[in-house]
Amino acid sequence: MAKMSRWFLSKDNSASASYRTQDGQGWAIRRYERINGKTRWERLPRKLYDNTIRFERELSVLVEHLNKEHMTELERAREAYQIKHKFITQVILDEYAAHVSEKGTSDVASRGIVNRTTENFLHFFVNKLKLNDPLDWFANQALWGAALTNKKPANITAEKWESIRLLPEGEKWSAKTIRDLVMFSNRFYKWLHNRHPKLFPLLVFEPLTRAQLKLYDGNRTLDKREEPLGKFIPEKDWAVIAQKIDPELFPFLWLAYHFGLRRAETLAIRPTDIKTGYLHLARQLISMSPERDPQFGPLKSRHTRKVFYWFTTPAETFEVVSMIETRMHPATLSKAASAAIKKLGFDYKMHDFRRTFITRALRAGRSIAEVRDCAGHSSIETTNRYVMRDEEFDSDVFTPVPKPGKTS
Repeated sequence: MAKMSRWFLSKDNSASASYRTQDGQGWAIRRYERINGKTRWERLPRKLYDNTIRFERELSVLVEHLNKEHMTELERAREAYQIKHKFITQVILDEYAAHVSEKGTSDVASRGIVNRTTENFLHFFVNKLKLNDPLDWFANQALWGAALTNKKPANITAEKWESIRLLPEGEKWSAKTIRDLVMFSNRFYKWLHNRHPKLFPLLVFEPLTRAQLKLYDGNRTLDKREEPLGKFIPEKDWAVIAQKIDPELFPFLWLAYHFGLRRAETLAIRPTDIKTGYLHLARQLISMSPERDPQFGPLKSRHTRKVFYWFTTPAETFEVVSMIETRMHPATLSKAASAAIKKLGFDYKMHDFRRTFITRALRAGRSIAEVRDCAGHSSIETTNRYVMRDEEFDSDVFTPVPKPGKTS
């Protein structure tokens, strides 16, 4: 009776080695079977992994794939033949990150691009849809578009949708984020095509048309208008935060609270921006990494603006800005601020400080047009959405004073 062994990896120093890694070492993936006491060896055909594997650890991962306990012999064979279509290893991803860095992107940002592409493109088709052929990816890109917009198609079951969706119920990416994800995915796929044109035929993915994205963005904007834009921070809570927060974070939170600045704007303030009658805003921090100097760019509105000293003075502002010793990436600032504030017993985000400034300014009698200009909003409608409505009402009932000569 024949009995097959598991696949295993072994060194092969002969001239006819099945495969050689970049260091020149020869390798073979093989197994054996016993028939009537005799042993017959079988090698995994080199064509199954010739174009995809370059390092020993990748060969080890391949062997693990072939030896999955739950797979039947037929399934194991099918898995082996499909490797050449789907085996995108970590080494390949690392090489792509290095390729992105060569184009001028920081190492941290490059790794972020690769991670987002892997999670929302490769992971969707290979792991969620179980598709190994890029042509099948292309044929199912409409389903990818539904996952990107987090809208269940009518032709799939609720159970199937839960297994393939990319976002939790109720959450939505902006149209810009979706465009960026598709752009990153197409760039990555083009790089794979240039590297292995036979395995990855030239394709351009367009899961959503421009009209679909425009409609999606409009509906998302309408939905957001019904949602609150954060929380209002009472003065007593701010006093605790200002006293106990990490000194490294304090200047940025102070600027957001007293001037309503966005997080990237607080990170770009210099002492020379402090004028006698106003704080002058002309730039924001775009990116930050240990490998290169901070990258600054124009404000979100593309126009410089003035923010007046409604709740502080130039002298106090200069003193706080002089405390800034280190800067960080805007996303890092948000995460660090939220974590530090949570430790103090509050549930406020970085953007809540901006909303608080806008609400305080309107309550202090400033016109909504003045507040809009200081906040850098494109319209009064946007500014109005930031306002915290009064929810406390006087519980005392009005009682009129009786007129002389009349009794109740």
